Amino acid sequence: MNRHMIQIISVLLLALMLSACGKKAVTVPEVTKAFWDAVITNDNSDAVEYSTLESDEDFDRFGRDWLNMIPSWGQIVIDGDDARVNTQVSTPDGTGAGMLFFVTYLNKTENGWKVDYERTGKGVRVSGSVVDFVDRITTLGEDIQRQFEETSENVAIEMTTIVEQLDQMTEQYQDQADKAIESTADSMRKLLDEFANSLEKAIEEIQGPGITETNQTDMKESVDRLQSSSNELKNPSLDAIANSGQQVIIVTEKLADISDEKLKKYSEQWEEILDKFEDEMARLIAHFNGEEAAAVE
Repeated sequence: MNRHMIQIISVLLLALMLSACGKKAVTVPEVTKAFWDAVITNDNSDAVEYSTLESDEDFDRFGRDWLNMIPSWGQIVIDGDDARVNTQVSTPDGTGAGMLFFVTYLNKTENGWKVDYERTGKGVRVSGSVVDFVDRITTLGEDIQRQFEETSENVAIEMTTIVEQLDQMTEQYQDQADKAIESTADSMRKLLDEFANSLEKAIEEIQGPGITETNQTDMKESVDRLQSSSNELKNPSLDAIANSGQQVIIVTEKLADISDEKLKKYSEQWEEILDKFEDEMARLIAHFNGEEAAAVE
């Protein structure tokens, strides 16, 4: 069945549509802008009016603080009664910190175009997790930070694509996806166990003068975090995989605050574990994109 696909650059279309001031938003770009303006200004009424939400009580702003954030738009694709708009929301200074990349999905209803709140929310939360993950990289050194900042946009969009594709897969492909997720979760679980064991050895070695009670507590809590995440991965899911990556960053952030010469020899091990996490995520993304799972540099 052939579908008529319309692809346009939203900046041009927005400029055209928004020139008619005072009119209610009716087109895809107008509804998209009106909806995100409502999210950012916490306007419950407009958020419900321009989305698939049924009541103000269901409006949770996707669980994020949007104060002073600025939305912008990329490519728009309209396919019959469905549409999607590549969306970027950033801070006023346009820096990478807190910048989100995702897709706004819309459905054409009896009352016109509406933002699909639930489906869009999946992408927002995935993008938020990736950005939070990247932001914590700063404690691991400038080189690692730069690498993640340069790829954060692509990772966020690719992860959004994974969520979309999972919704559309047939039973056969879903089975393949489940196996890929299980394989990645198993690899990450082993990495978490490796990190926990290494940290336990470090705790034993640095006992003594110079290590505060707070340092000891942080390190023991970090071991607990890693072991808890490892157990969570025994029930593989994308949420568990994302959470495991975040826990690794939280732990390394805590460790960065501990100043002890004896820890230096462990830092290289921990950075290698983080690199392996990135490799596993890249392989999972490649799988969902139908790419050959080549070795990640």
